[in-house]
Formats: sequence, structure tokens, C-alpha cells
Amino acid sequence: MGPKKRCRIRQKTVDSPPDKKIKPFLDSEKAIIDPEFANSFANIALKLLNTEDKKSSVVSPYSICMALVVAGTGASGQTQKEILETAFGGVELAEITNMFEATFDHLTDVLIANAVFFDNGCKVKQKYVTDLKKHYKAIFQKSDFTKNSDHERQKINAFVEKKTEGLIKDLIPSEAITSQTRFVLVNAIHLMAELDHIFHKKRTAMEPFFEENGSTKQVLMMQAPLVRGSRTIDAEPRVYESSNFQYLDFCIGSEQKYRFYVFLPKKKRSCAKLRASFFDKRSLSFSQTYEKAQPHDHVHLSVPKFKIETSFDLIPFLKTCGIQDAFEANADFSGITDEKVQIDAFGHKTVFEINEERITAASATYACSIPVSGGGETFEMHANRPFLFGVCYSGLPLFMGQYY
Repeated sequence: MGPKKRCRIRQKTVDSPPDKKIKPFLDSEKAIIDPEFANSFANIALKLLNTEDKKSSVVSPYSICMALVVAGTGASGQTQKEILETAFGGVELAEITNMFEATFDHLTDVLIANAVFFDNGCKVKQKYVTDLKKHYKAIFQKSDFTKNSDHERQKINAFVEKKTEGLIKDLIPSEAITSQTRFVLVNAIHLMAELDHIFHKKRTAMEPFFEENGSTKQVLMMQAPLVRGSRTIDAEPRVYESSNFQYLDFCIGSEQKYRFYVFLPKKKRSCAKLRASFFDKRSLSFSQTYEKAQPHDHVHLSVPKFKIETSFDLIPFLKTCGIQDAFEANADFSGITDEKVQIDAFGHKTVFEINEERITAASATYACSIPVSGGGETFEMHANRPFLFGVCYSGLPLFMGQYY
């Protein structure tokens, strides 16, 4: 047995469809998402946001989970088991693949890209190539990591930057790809959703934002009076309120396929407690909240205008979640190549911006491999304190963040 090599994977974000156990489509326009998948994605995002407590940050659980399943497709034994159990609760790989493949067909106005860049000397198994092309529309490209690693890194970064319309720049740092890199897997997603007539620019004004430490800061606060059935724009607002938080979502984009959502903790409750509540069986999960939300005729949302960009090294996080083998010398990626490889770098970057005109979001995740030596009233939501936000498709969170 030769020395093991490490693998790196890079990805953009995409939305996920239903699993095999349920009917894939409600109708020709909308996919049904299994709540368990939605919760798996949300829980990955919430756990990662916990590592950034009291910081504005944003992630794409769709991108991260796609990176994991693309790696898991080429994994075997304990390596694959840990990936599937950690990210998807042990659901069979075939069901996960069906879910992602179905969403690709429905996310027609979201730019999604998957790619595998492999070294000239690395022989990638044909079944892996066939499976990724068929189910994830991946492209495969030869690279010369051995002799020109930094040039190849810049090419991959340029690929990601182009696919995300310039939002994700310099995804892969210089130290992540070396002459020993065998392959790099990349996945990316880019979403731009117009907000015509939802926010009134003339009403945007500086307002105080109350931080959890008792201090305040001034932010540009946007105003959205949402009226169900409006002749101007019907964003189909939905709301839910518990003793701990308010929830609001509304349609965005020209096709109104996606929903912008906000979870606002009640006063004197922290964002950290809200995140923790999603893991308490006595409280509502992400998908249960989404399902309980009801249409409301009159809604008024006040939310800051912001842009957030966050990068993560995912290896320490994924290890604490339960994925160990993939990053160690006994990793089994024999479904990708006969060479002994392990994941040596796994990174994630997301950008999210909301203003009066549109929501723009993009995300990319990567991993690399190298040889190893070892009611009737107006529902008011005034988001003037820390809150959770994001964009979902049919209940599946594509993006999730927190604003502090």
C-alpha cells in the first residue's frame, strides 16, 4: 500500500429536492422538500453559526452539504458512514442524490456549478465521473498541480469568481493547493432576487440597533409594508409567533420561488438561545416553524440594510460534529481513485447582501487532496436587535445568517 494522499473539495451552493420516501413534486412548478432534509441543512448552519457567537456571519448549508455529498459519493466504509450520518442523519446516499438532482431542475434561475479539477497524474474512476456528471452536472478538468500548483489555484479561483458573478473572490488560499494536491472539488451557487416595490427607499433612515451587551449602534433601517393581495406586489407574507420569537417570510425574485425569512428573538432573549432552541425537542424545529407560518394580510417589517461576508475553515467544525475519518490517513475515497487520499483542506465562503432593490447571495465550498505522510391586525416585526435571517426554497434553507 502506497502513501495516502489528501483531497480538497470546493463548492458553490445549491438547493436540495426531496428524498425517495416522498413524492418528488407537488406539481410541475414546486418541489416538496422532506422536512428532515430541511432540518439537517438548518442544523448544520446553526451549529456553524454557533462558532461565530455575537458576530454577524452567514453560511450556505446547501453548499456545505453538497460538498459533503460529492465527497461522500466517492467514499466507502466508515468514511462514507460518518459523512452521511453527520450531514444527513444517516439517510441513504441514493436518496440524498435524488434530492439534490430534483432541486437542480427547479432552481432554474439560480446559477449552480460543480467541478472537479484533478492532477494529470491522478486517475479518477469512470463511475465517479459518470455519477457526478449525471446527478450534479459536474465538469471535470485536468490540472498540473505537480508543476504549477499556484497557477492552477488561481484558475480555480477565477472559475468560482466567474460563476458567482464576482461575489466570491480568492476562495482558495495560497497554502491550500501544493505540488502534492491530487484533486480539488468545487461547488458554487449564486442567487440574485429582485425586491421591486417591497422596500420603500425614501423610508430608509438611520435608527438605533440594540446589541445584546446593552450598547446601541446606528444602522440604516429599511421599511417593508407587506399587504397580501396588493395590486402592486403580492409577496405573500407569512408569519408565526411564539413566546420566544417572531417569524416572518415573504416571496422574493421575479418568479417568487424563494422566501426571505427572519427569526427575531423576543426582547431580553439572545440570538444564542434562539439557535439552541432548534435542538430542543420541546421547541419547534426550523421546518416546523416554516410549516406553521400562516398567510397574513398586513405585515410591516423593519430590517437593517447590510452586506455580510464570512469565511470558514470547516475541518475543525466537522470533526467536532463527528466526521473524523475523511481527514485522517485511514480515509477511504476508493470510489474516486485507487490512490490513498484524505481531505487536507475544507473551506467555505458566503456573501449575502440585502438592500432596497435586491437580495444577492453567493457561496462556495472547497476540499483538496494531497499525499499524506502521516391575523386581521398588522403584524409588526422591528428587527432592531440581533436576529437570524436567510433565503429558503420550499422550506429548504439555501442561506442562513445572523445579524449583530
